[in-house]
Amino acid sequence: MISWQSYVAAHVDYETEYSQVMTALNDIDTQLGQCTNLHDMDRCAVEELSTRLQVLTLALFVTHLKHYV
Repeated sequence: MISWQSYVAAHVDYETEYSQVMTALNDIDTQLGQCTNLHDMDRCAVEELSTRLQVLTLALFVTHLKHYV
């Protein structure tokens, strides 16, 4: 029973941390959106920026996830 409670507690901690990371990433995305004028960028530049943001998001998530593995 103790191991199950430990698993549940760890999962709750994970969900809390995940939620905090996603909130931080959304804040970063919002701030970048305010700083970047997409009207002055061509399609390739916008796609490159989007790809970089996706890679950054994934890297942050994987780095954070390592704490639970």
